Amino acid sequence: TASITIVGRSRRVMSNIVSETVSHALIKLHEEKGVTFAFGAGVDKITGEGSKVSGVKLSDGSTLAAEVVILGTGVAPRTELLNEVNAPDGVQVDEHLQLRDGVYALGDIAKATNQMGRMRIEHWRVALQHGIVTAAAILNQDDVNSLEERIPFFWTAQYGKSLRYSGHAATPDNNILFGSPDTLDYIEYYFDDDGEDTRASAASTLGRDKELVAFSELLRRGHAPTRAQINAGFNLIEQAQALSR
Repeated sequence: TASITIVGRSRRVMSNIVSETVSHALIKLHEEKGVTFAFGAGVDKITGEGSKVSGVKLSDGSTLAAEVVILGTGVAPRTELLNEVNAPDGVQVDEHLQLRDGVYALGDIAKATNQMGRMRIEHWRVALQHGIVTAAAILNQDDVNSLEERIPFFWTAQYGKSLRYSGHAATPDNNILFGSPDTLDYIEYYFDDDGEDTRASAASTLGRDKELVAFSELLRRGHAPTRAQINAGFNLIEQAQALSR
């Protein structure tokens, strides 16, 4: 019988994005489908003969039998050619993805300015925004929003369920959670600190897309709710509708 084991150096999935409660719900979703996890583990060696894989040796000395190994190792921006004018963590382009006249950089390598500041984001949805903005800049189309008028957004489909995330938070530790991640029905807000008057800088959800769309619009307009407002029962959808009138 075919089986899948996911090996990760972190202690849980999406640990830099969602809270421990949401993370455990995602783990449970996969485990119910027969997936197992090896957390806090590094890969020392992939074993086998010739081109045929037989196993994966982990950093703790244990070995997983395997016939197929898929590597997800992340990316590192290659900015050596631009070090004199850029930071090493990304090409610092403007809100139109332009480095200088006629020179554009977009996708994973671009550290671009969006509505929430300058950041480099590795997700195809953001790269799609980059393509739209760059093409409009090259064609001098003024009716297309620049990155400064946009906010980061990504989604991931898990067994037909779509987790969506809007905005950007450095850590998921300062959070407020509503709903039940275990039943795949929640929305979680993230803040840069634990202040009552701090506005939410990001949110994630499963099953509450309308609320996330409303949050995204409020965030884009600079009216994201504060921690105090959310705890007091702030109605995202009503506020977003009122703002758009």
